[in-house]
Amino acid sequence: MRARADSGDHAAELQLTSVLIERGDLDELRARADGGNMMAQIQLVGLLGQREDLDELRERANGDEPGSMMAQTQLDELLAGPEELDELRARADTGDAGAVQQLARTLTRRGDVDGAAQLLHAHADGGDQLAARQLVSLLADHGKLDELGARADGGDETAAWRLAELLGKRGDLDKLRARASSGDADSAGHLADLLSERDELDEALQVLLAAADAGRVDRKQLADLLAKQGQPQKAEQLRRFGLNPDGSIACD
Repeated sequence: MRARADSGDHAAELQLTSVLIERGDLDELRARADGGNMMAQIQLVGLLGQREDLDELRERANGDEPGSMMAQTQLDELLAGPEELDELRARADTGDAGAVQQLARTLTRRGDVDGAAQLLHAHADGGDQLAARQLVSLLADHGKLDELGARADGGDETAAWRLAELLGKRGDLDKLRARASSGDADSAGHLADLLSERDELDEALQVLLAAADAGRVDRKQLADLLAKQGQPQKAEQLRRFGLNPDGSIACD
């Protein structure tokens, strides 16, 4: 089995690591992991996590081998307990993205949503895209629309999309109008949908045409609205030829 695994047989490699774990042969599993065997690294990290072997996980998480990222993730999950939270904070402070995410989840689970948001804000503003996405989800899930709006106004497109979605679900026409008039295409789309449902087709069409003038509109949504308003020829023309750069419907 070793010979076949060493020759590149992935099935044999998987079976061998399973047998080593069943036998409790950590020495050979470590040797294979340290030799660059990815399957052995995965299995070893999982086993260390089950045994809550923080010391070896710390050592492997701080290494530069391919399995170090897996060790970091396993370590971060174990450090989410109350006694180890300070260490998790320390790892987050060094820029460990996995630790930042795990710490934010732990704080949220404990009811400290503001603390989690503050943590994610700091790392998101420092360029951590994972923290930025997690922050948007946190703000949206807890209805913090003002903070979500601030990020949207700062250029966070994911925040703009989630904010428009929430305002649409709440039926908040006034806020959608305000954001749509400032050039937010996501808000324009949700506003047009709400207006269309209320049979306020003229205003819905004006909203989408204004978005089209700005070069940001859902062409299908606009075409469907034109057809609903009784302009099937324009709708078909839009579907076939799209829009000109100035937002007008192209002819060919």
